Amino acid sequence: MKKNGVDFALLEIIDCIEDAVLWFQSNKAPDLVFMDIQLADGLSFEIFQKVKIQTPIIFTTAFDQYAIQAFKVNSIDYLLKPVQQVDLDAAIEKFKKSNPINAVAPEILKELLNSMQTPNERSGILVKEGSGFV
Repeated sequence: MKKNGVDFALLEIIDCIEDAVLWFQSNKAPDLVFMDIQLADGLSFEIFQKVKIQTPIIFTTAFDQYAIQAFKVNSIDYLLKPVQQVDLDAAIEKFKKSNPINAVAPEILKELLNSMQTPNERSGILVKEGSGFV
């Protein structure tokens, strides 16, 4: 699906903490999560106490009182309901800038840096001889 120049696939709609925990435990991490603060059985922050989520999150809620707590758990934005299109577009743009889709994986960067290192082996020594070096 394509929306505002962004390709995306909706993986799941989850309305309770228990189902969210199970989903995150049994699926590959998505690129981005939209998460409502208030779920059917409590606050979504309970999910983070049960499973480690490294994925960037855009929180949505009708209440502004949870903003500080939201930014302690990978939040890249906090949208108040009703969500305005301009705010949603800005949040997606913020995500794209902070997590470019074509970003190089850390393992590849490490391998590249290691390959650029000069070996510690010495193949000769430099000796001063008269007014020059040999």
